[in-house]
Amino acid sequence: MEFVPGFRQGHRPFGSSFVSQYRGFRVAAGDVTGYDYVVCRLYNPLGRGLGWMGSVAFGAESEYYRRRYTSTGYPSSFQGRPAVEFNMAIVDIDNDDPGLELEFSRDVYQLGPGWSGGPLWLPNEGPLVAGTVTGQEKDVFDPTRFVISAGFGMVNLVKFGLANWPV
Repeated sequence: MEFVPGFRQGHRPFGSSFVSQYRGFRVAAGDVTGYDYVVCRLYNPLGRGLGWMGSVAFGAESEYYRRRYTSTGYPSSFQGRPAVEFNMAIVDIDNDDPGLELEFSRDVYQLGPGWSGGPLWLPNEGPLVAGTVTGQEKDVFDPTRFVISAGFGMVNLVKFGLANWPV
């Protein structure tokens, strides 16, 4: 797998690197969970030249609800160009140990196909990654919502990468 920061219609303005190792949770194909994330080790750690984003998880759901988020991705409807959603508000949280499912309204945000894996982040607090886009789900009486995988499972994976794959 190749990681390309700032990818835009085939251009690699900041270079790229391939993944040499990864660690995550086993999730069945098509499953939407609160722990659908991995941490990747790159052959050429791009953060040396570009910098890093931190990661964050909160112990109380109220800490997630009170914040506004930004998400970036590469939805297929943008033909290989990046897209961004600002000022995103959580509408529901499901505990999915070891992670959390942060849910966002499909009526308000347009996280279309191809956005999966895109970060959900707090631009004014670091910036800090709070989760990754995993898909959509419909609960019995609730409307279909976008799901972001988040929580301490993600932060612990980042800590594993920092401890075991020094740059």
